[in-house]
Order: sequence, then C-alpha cells, then structure tokens
Amino acid sequence: MRKMNLIDVLLFQDRRQLLNLLKDYDDASYNANSKREMVEILYPKLINKNELTAKFQKLSNDAKRISLSLCYDRKLLLSEEELRGYTPKLKEGVFKKQINELISAGILFTYEGNNFLIPKQIKNELVLQFKSTINEDTFILPIGRGVSEEIEIINDLFYLIDIVAEQRLPLTKNGMVHKKDYQLIMKGFCIKEELPNEKWRFGYGRRFSQYPDRFSLIYDFCFDKGWLREDRGDLTLGQSVEALYQLKLEEFMKDIVKYWLKLYKRPIPSISLLYHLLLDLLNEGEGLEEQCIITSLSPFVEDYYFDRKEDIIQKRFLEMLNHLNLVKKVEIEGFCCYTIGPANKYAYNVEW
Repeated sequence: MRKMNLIDVLLFQDRRQLLNLLKDYDDASYNANSKREMVEILYPKLINKNELTAKFQKLSNDAKRISLSLCYDRKLLLSEEELRGYTPKLKEGVFKKQINELISAGILFTYEGNNFLIPKQIKNELVLQFKSTINEDTFILPIGRGVSEEIEIINDLFYLIDIVAEQRLPLTKNGMVHKKDYQLIMKGFCIKEELPNEKWRFGYGRRFSQYPDRFSLIYDFCFDKGWLREDRGDLTLGQSVEALYQLKLEEFMKDIVKYWLKLYKRPIPSISLLYHLLLDLLNEGEGLEEQCIITSLSPFVEDYYFDRKEDIIQKRFLEMLNHLNLVKKVEIEGFCCYTIGPANKYAYNVEW
C-alpha cells in the first residue's frame, strides 16, 4: 500500500479540521471557504522542521510512543483499536487525550473509515527528530573492535539439535534437562551460561525460570517450532525438525526474532518500537553508549512487576538483542556500548 502525502491527507480533511489547525498560526490571509487555499498555507507550516521539532518535544511520552510507533508500522491506516495496542495500559480517557493531542498538533490525521495515519513527510521528520537527539552521542569504534561475521546463536541452536539427535535426554520431574546433560551441551556452545541458582526466578518465556536467558530463548524457540519435543520424560527431536535444515539464513533469523518479539510483547508492549528505533540508530563502525540508549528509550517503557524500566531496556532488550547477534556489546575503557551485530542485515525488516 502506498504512503500518503501530506497534501492528499489535508485535502481529505473537512474545513473544520483545517480551521482548527490554522488557529495555531497567526495568519488571517486565507479564504475560509477555499480548502485548497487553506491547504497551501498549512502544508509548509506542518512540515517546517523547527516547528515540528518544537511540537514533538512538547508531546507527552505516550503521545511520542504512539506517533513513533506509527512511523514504523507497515500498515498505512490503523484503527483506533490498533492504535490502542501501542499503549494498552493507558486508561481510555487518557488514551483519547493523547490521540487528540496528536491531531491538534497536526501530526496524526483521520482518514477513510475513521482510521488514522501520519503522512510520510511528517513520519520522516519525526524519525529524524528522534535520531538527531542521539546522533551526537555516537562515536567511532577503535580499530580492532570490528564485529565478527559469525552468528553464534545459529551455531548453538544446531549444536543443541545435534546433541538431542544423538540420544534422548532424560528430563527431571519439573521438565528440565539434568545438570550433567546441560553441562555437556554448554561444552559445545559458543556462549557459555551457568544454570541459574535463584530459588525463585522472574523473567519471560516458557522455561525461563529453569534456564539462563539465552539458552531459554533457544530452547523455547525450538520447542515452539516443533524441532524439540518433551516426550514422556525425555527430550527428543520433533517431527518438524526436517524443516529446520531447509531454512535459509535470512528465514531463520527472521523467525527467531519474530518469536522473541511476540514472546516479550506482553510485558513490553513497546518492544517493536524499541527494536526499530535502536536498529535505526546504530551504524557499522560506530558505537552508542549503553546509558545513552537506556535514557533515550526509557520514555517508551513502563515498569513490569519486578522489572524497572531501566532493567527492561538493559536486561530484557539490549542483552537479548546481543544474544540474537543483532547488536554487538563492546566494552571500551570501563564503559559499555553497542554496535551493529552480524545478524542485523538478515532481520532488520521483520514483519510480525
């Protein structure tokens, strides 16, 4: 579906909406009976970079989240219910207020069938506005800090499948592999993880309480795809495992990223926005400091039970992207930064 130009969207609006938008501008030199004349005056004002920047900065965090989410949504038109999905925890009255705030600012528009959209020129400027606040914090990575092209999560997933293919692994009463079998698996993994020793463990995922973060994601993904099966107290290969060997690299990465995004969407409703914003910010050969990322993304995140918003961005988002090889965590002189990972080119444009 094509993107809508601002001119076309303005011409679709009724005169009352155009007059409401013109109220913000001290310009009486127009014919209120001529939609085209009002549109010609409004168009340059609505896409003016300085004015749009000022309006964006005045928006509430929730209004910013809705508008930026729309900038990355592949659908041209969204219903009110779909917009509601960007901020599901907002009370209805507060949500309506955010929508009206965006409409009054000339950012969000109603269109056919009471749907909503943001014209492409405004989308482009909103994304540039957000990126401009962070670009000054990027820096060139020192020579020798290049990113390996190896996608370790794929290697480790296939190694797990190979281990289970060799022999059925007995499971404990609570459904996890025995410690000695887990240690055997870790010997062949690129990334080693210790079994968690917490008596009670909080996180997201089917087996998160029993396994460490990265292994939990790999295990749950394989189980969800039918490549692994828990069968009468044993871990075995599922009948669907043949499909794994037919997958191309790009298909594999998109599948596992989509799985992770869906798995984490309930505790982090804005995760798709965080995903696109961060991958848009990172450039090859450049690093972005971790605290800068946390500060920039925290307005779009809310606490979730025992996870504070800062923990969500650092542990549930950045660390998982690092596990997925979409970003690369780099330690430089005592501080942590992130750059583009080797799997980024295969999963940047994920549709889900």
